[in-house]
Amino acid sequence: MSNHDVYGMEAVGIPDDETLARAALTYCLDGADAIMHATLLGAGSAISVLQHIRDIPHAWSSKDSDLQSAPDSVKQLEQAFYAGLDTWGKRVTKQASQAFMRSLRSWHRRSLTAVRLQDNTFLNWISAEGAQWIIGPHSALWPTSLQDLSLRGDWAPPLCLWGRGDPIALNACSSPLAIVGSRGVNTYGHTSARALAFEASKNGHTVISGGALGSDAAAHWGTIAAQEDYGSQAGATIAVFAGGLNHIGPKSNLRLFDAIVEHGGALLSEMCPGTIPQARRFLLRNRIIASLASTIVVSQARLRSGAINTAGWANELNRKVYAIPGNIDMPHNAGCNRLVHDGKAILLDRIENINDALDDEHTESNSTPPIDIVVHNHRVQPTGNIETIAVTPPSEHASHQDASTSSIEQHHKNHAKRAMADRDDSESDDSVPEGKDHNHLPDNSHAQDLKALILQAIRLCNNQHIPASIDAVLMMLCSMSNTKSPAETPPHDTIVSATRYAIASMELEGTLLLNNGQLHRVHTPNREVTR
Repeated sequence: MSNHDVYGMEAVGIPDDETLARAALTYCLDGADAIMHATLLGAGSAISVLQHIRDIPHAWSSKDSDLQSAPDSVKQLEQAFYAGLDTWGKRVTKQASQAFMRSLRSWHRRSLTAVRLQDNTFLNWISAEGAQWIIGPHSALWPTSLQDLSLRGDWAPPLCLWGRGDPIALNACSSPLAIVGSRGVNTYGHTSARALAFEASKNGHTVISGGALGSDAAAHWGTIAAQEDYGSQAGATIAVFAGGLNHIGPKSNLRLFDAIVEHGGALLSEMCPGTIPQARRFLLRNRIIASLASTIVVSQARLRSGAINTAGWANELNRKVYAIPGNIDMPHNAGCNRLVHDGKAILLDRIENINDALDDEHTESNSTPPIDIVVHNHRVQPTGNIETIAVTPPSEHASHQDASTSSIEQHHKNHAKRAMADRDDSESDDSVPEGKDHNHLPDNSHAQDLKALILQAIRLCNNQHIPASIDAVLMMLCSMSNTKSPAETPPHDTIVSATRYAIASMELEGTLLLNNGQLHRVHTPNREVTR
């Protein structure tokens, strides 16, 4: 871990030009924007997009539908947007074109508030006088799981991230746990969130929450308590905020925020310094909490709450979702009980059982740059300097998103093919019985061996953020046996039959639960099949 006393820009160094351009574009957007994401996909770099926006004449109006008379910079940005839509798997429609022009007018209007400077004023403002570090998707410190937000055409990952504390915390764990719940929790909800965070942290897992009162604060404090009891083997905690990091709150949690940083955790936001945390931004913030985690637990929540919104994001992102049940006559518990009733969360009946949802043996995650990066699958290597700008403090304006969708099938197949190559060498070998070769699948006469391999395959799916469907498990088993994936050559009928039979048997035994098409391990204290 890096020096925990380093709070700001010294932790990662001065941001490069591409990151600075992304920071400037974030100011122009004032929030997540799928249209900007598509434009960046087509343009190849934020530097190019920012320069084109700044080249648009002040008098230009996008209300003019005649593109022939539009400035060249507008035409180039529109072509970049169309190319990005194609890359993203979305058709160009009249509605998409109109949404782009509305957004471009908004970006252009915001850029006009910038003042050209020849010194470090912009860098000082964008980093809060060096108190915050900034990273972009091309940084080795970028959490790769955030790129899952680009798998759907109407969502968008952050352009960049601002942080205080240790940036290493963003990639210190392969199975981070997010704990969310209502602010107005009772003693039961507070105790559950704190105990759950303590249990996960003591086993080395990073705990993520939103820094709010109630469940969030309990989860953060539970992590810090585990760090104080277990030292360096305990996982740190990350708080994700809806506004700029100079507007973090509530004030009653300021001591908590300092403790998070002092214990090697991080405070995180996708918003520029000075951005006010308004209600709509909390709902967008929740998508970051869900995407950073591999597993989400709702500790206590009402039917309508930010925690339920986070659970919705998590389900859409194919994360594992658990809920702690409560008395059916208490509105505090209605949200968790409904999630379980509707099959949108697995009931967590004991705090210790969270270990079954996470890796039994904690391993650090791979912190290499993301594969699905927003620069045509190659890293940006900025050359030259962008024109530095200073901006007035952010004000409210509307941002627009284009409703579109994209397929995640190929993404899952690619991850499955890379699963064994990406597997951490520190994974426990006891998931395969002693004396058995990892490269050969057992036949029906070795039912227990096959069950152990199925559990290992589910674990690998979870590590790769692949929904652990039966087909995905079969594909993973083929990867483990060094054969081609089912997408290329279907596995032998005997293997398919044996695997499906073993899965059905494990469901009957209570070892596995099939929920919403995904397989989940179930804690059974005396089970014979172990990892």
